[in-house]
Amino acid sequence: MSTIRCPNCGSPATVMGSQWQCGWCGNFGSVERKPVIITLQLKATFDGSDQAESSREDSAVMDRLVKEFPEAFCDWPEEKRTDGYIEDLLQDTYPDQPELAIRMWRIVLDDAGEELQASGTAEFLLDEYMESVWKEGLDFSESLKPILDELYDPRFEQQVFQSAYIGEPHEAILFACKELHRNAQAEELFALIEPYLQRGTAYDKTLRQIMEELRKASAPSEKDIYY
Repeated sequence: MSTIRCPNCGSPATVMGSQWQCGWCGNFGSVERKPVIITLQLKATFDGSDQAESSREDSAVMDRLVKEFPEAFCDWPEEKRTDGYIEDLLQDTYPDQPELAIRMWRIVLDDAGEELQASGTAEFLLDEYMESVWKEGLDFSESLKPILDELYDPRFEQQVFQSAYIGEPHEAILFACKELHRNAQAEELFALIEPYLQRGTAYDKTLRQIMEELRKASAPSEKDIYY
């Protein structure tokens, strides 16, 4: 059984056959199924014509990045520019040039568009594309400051926190907000993702715990109240 976003309230809606229904607001309707075209570089194995088609699409994405961001490829050998993976490019670039990596990542997310409402695609683009960045952020929150700054952009904020995927990126970002005392930003981001959290799941518990710790740390003590 799959889910989509309810067009009325934005909550997950259950798809049954050609019909969908939202468990939150009760809205329902029919599903118009359209072919999904992924134009992003995937670490996968294909056979025959599928492999050729994927290769052409992958090359087009990488060619665009090479043309628009030549500075990101200074240390990449020629063969890696044609055979390399976009996730490798982003993760190789971020430690020394985080703003450049974010600009390239945002182009990929913009190209994905509505595909971010497919859980598999969203997980790949949000989590796996920047996997090492999130792991580093959980150990060293300061490394995520460029992403936190970029998240003040409403479009980027929505892409990251209102996709069909919830996982390590959101944990790392909210944790960084807590550690860097960006309480207002954490509250805003959590408000975006909270409607999509499924009660009792691992990340529901993790994200709520981060927010609980943040709020507890920022609450005035009894001494502050009386004095």
